[in-house]
Amino acid sequence: MNTLLALLTLVCGACVTPTVRHPMPSQGSIAAQRLAAVEVVSVCLSGRIRIHTGSGVVVSPTYILTAAHVVSCSGAEVSLSQPGGPIVRARVEMLDHRIDVARLMVVDGQRLRVSPLRVSRITPRSRICAASAVPEREYHCGMVESFLPRRAGDMSYDMFVEPGNSGSGVYDDRGALVGIVTHHRPGGGLATSIGDKRWVMP
Repeated sequence: MNTLLALLTLVCGACVTPTVRHPMPSQGSIAAQRLAAVEVVSVCLSGRIRIHTGSGVVVSPTYILTAAHVVSCSGAEVSLSQPGGPIVRARVEMLDHRIDVARLMVVDGQRLRVSPLRVSRITPRSRICAASAVPEREYHCGMVESFLPRRAGDMSYDMFVEPGNSGSGVYDDRGALVGIVTHHRPGGGLATSIGDKRWVMP
């Protein structure tokens, strides 16, 4: 038996699982993701006045995705701002608390700056990054841990997030948008994947 174990150990010593390397996004991709990060401030006037601040991701010159809890109510008055740009007004076009995602539309004929954006699915153990606008313009990367059996925040990751990052875009290592940050927790956070929810896109 000892001889057999020794033989197996010798043979399997070469059976090393190759390390999966996840390259960092290119500088151009990071710049595009930072440009797409927009600060979202919403004022909900129904009932008790509530003011929420978070991040969002610009998916077209007139549409933005964010977390539903950032805008709070469908009648919220929303203002957006990009680095070096004017404050832009928007309205809530779609609000889905089941998956914690909202779609905003710019009003008054204004437009936001945005680079071409791709949307993709994500898989566990993939490398992801998030570009946020609040509290500061931050960029964090981590790994997808799992998909959870729930509708809101179905993607669990070990990437650092903090209050104010809700609504940030989550990207894979090719620069494709794969989710929206919805929750922060010790050691990581949750996001709602959008690659399999194309209906949230304009």
